[in-house]
Amino acid sequence: MGLAHTAFISCVTGMNGGVLTGGGDNKVICWGLDGTIRAEYELSEGSCVRYIRSWKEFVAVCGEK
Repeated sequence: MGLAHTAFISCVTGMNGGVLTGGGDNKVICWGLDGTIRAEYELSEGSCVRYIRSWKEFVAVCGEK
């Protein structure tokens, strides 16, 4: 898990049935517990993902410019 990022991992948070990681490559990746990638999203602005928070079915992502 985490090897799909091309730069450092800056934040990690758990969610139902998986894990979200954010990194210095400006990507947020949703991982299944078996290590497979469920979804991937790239921020359009900024230099890295600063934090990720999940609450119920919502996810908040903050990047750094």
